[in-house]
Amino acid sequence: MRSLLAAVFTLAGAVAAVFAMIRPWQDGRTASEFGLAGLFGDADAGSSGFFTSIAFLLALAIAAGVIGLLTRLRLILAVALVLCFVPTALWALERADGFTIEGVESGLTNAAAACGAFLVAMLLLPRR
Repeated sequence: MRSLLAAVFTLAGAVAAVFAMIRPWQDGRTASEFGLAGLFGDADAGSSGFFTSIAFLLALAIAAGVIGLLTRLRLILAVALVLCFVPTALWALERADGFTIEGVESGLTNAAAACGAFLVAMLLLPRR
């Protein structure tokens, strides 16, 4: 039963991460328009390609989550969680003005939901 629930939460996290990649995060801009360099410095560090954007890390999180589920390894699910959580949290902290972020749209909430789903899946996955 725990394996089935872990599979459901992993797949839910993967779907939420896909929606996080294609839905706008702020002011109509998607995750592929926010560069990784913007997470550590200038928030508007110019345009970025897919491989240098937040969307690439989310795609890696999806792949790691599915591989972790298929191999039943918690460590790989933890990698998926980190790959999803770190850019999401850093992006939110970079743009936070006090306790609010202006113009937030559904992409950020989908990424946060993916993080939660990967966490629950990691905790539910039984040991090998």
